[in-house]
Amino acid sequence: MQFEMEQYENKLRHLGYEKLGGGLYSNVYAKPDSDRVVKIGRADCWPDYACWLIENGYSGTFGPKIYSLKFHGDFYVASMERLVDTIGSIESAYDYSHFELAKNDLWQLYQAVRNWLGDYNGDDLPQVPDFKEFIEKLDLAGLTGDLHGGNVMIRKDGSLVVTDPSAHYSDNRFRIKNGNVTYLE
Repeated sequence: MQFEMEQYENKLRHLGYEKLGGGLYSNVYAKPDSDRVVKIGRADCWPDYACWLIENGYSGTFGPKIYSLKFHGDFYVASMERLVDTIGSIESAYDYSHFELAKNDLWQLYQAVRNWLGDYNGDDLPQVPDFKEFIEKLDLAGLTGDLHGGNVMIRKDGSLVVTDPSAHYSDNRFRIKNGNVTYLE
C-alpha cells in the first residue's frame, strides 16, 4: 500500500506541487504561492486530531484550518491551510525546537511568542486564555503524546498552531468535507 501513497505523491509533483516537509508518517505538498497545502499520511492518528479540531471548534484557531480529508485505502489525503514555519524559526529567542513539550511548556511558549510578537510589532497584544483551555482539552482527549517544536507552527499573523500533537495508530474512518465530519462504517 506504500506504493499507492507514493504514486499519489508523484501525481502531485507532476501537477506542480512541491514538497514542503514531512514527518515519520506524512508529507506536505503545495503549489507555489498557494494558501493551502495537501497532507498525505498513513498509519497515524492525525485524522483523529483533524476530526477533533472540527468537532470542538478549533479548526482554524489553535489547530490548522481543515478543508477536507479522505481516506484512500491505507493512506489519507487532507487539504488544510498553509502555515509559515515551525516554532524553530524563532529559535534564536526561544529554543523549543528539539524537546517534548508538556502542556505547561506549551502555555509558556504561547505567552513567550505573544510577547515576542508584541515587541516585534510594537504592540501590546491582548491575552487569549482560550489557548490554555485548548491544551487542557487536548490533554483530556489523549492527544498530547507527541508535542514538540516541530509540531507547533506559526501562521502569517504570528499565531501559534498545534499541527500534530499525537502519534499513535488509529483505524477510525470518516470523511471531512466543507468543515463537516461524516463517519464511515
